[in-house]
Amino acid sequence: MFFNTRIIEQWSSGVRRMFKEAEALGLPEPEIVEVGMRVRFIVYLAESIAVLPESKEIKGILDIPEHQVRTGTMLELRRHQVEVLKKCKNECSIVNLMELTERTDRSKFRKRILSPLLDAGFIEMTIPDKPQSSKQKYRLTDKGKAFLDKEAHEGIE
Repeated sequence: MFFNTRIIEQWSSGVRRMFKEAEALGLPEPEIVEVGMRVRFIVYLAESIAVLPESKEIKGILDIPEHQVRTGTMLELRRHQVEVLKKCKNECSIVNLMELTERTDRSKFRKRILSPLLDAGFIEMTIPDKPQSSKQKYRLTDKGKAFLDKEAHEGIE
């Protein structure tokens, strides 16, 4: 996962960087746990990094312990989600949004970026009856505009 998201450049080169980043962000130190013939890295994240809809299925997919999940609230969006919100001030196709975030896998993009924003009501489809339409575009909702206004007002860009 870290290699594919370009957090590390090659296997084992990012371990020191993970520890430095955690320290710089004031997060707990990552743990390295030996499990049989394998090694497990436990990297702690900020309390909430994305919008989570009221859905047990999403919680199960993300494998987040129940006590760490805050559903229906948002403390911070992922960087790519904020970029998508800003781009959706004008109607925008999924292809343009994927280019913006440098993503190539459409289904992963939908699952990780678009769906949480749609479920939280920050963006909407221009053709909701036909979600798979080649002419489908996405636009900011009033809730999304309010979020961006609040972020701009607080100086968080």
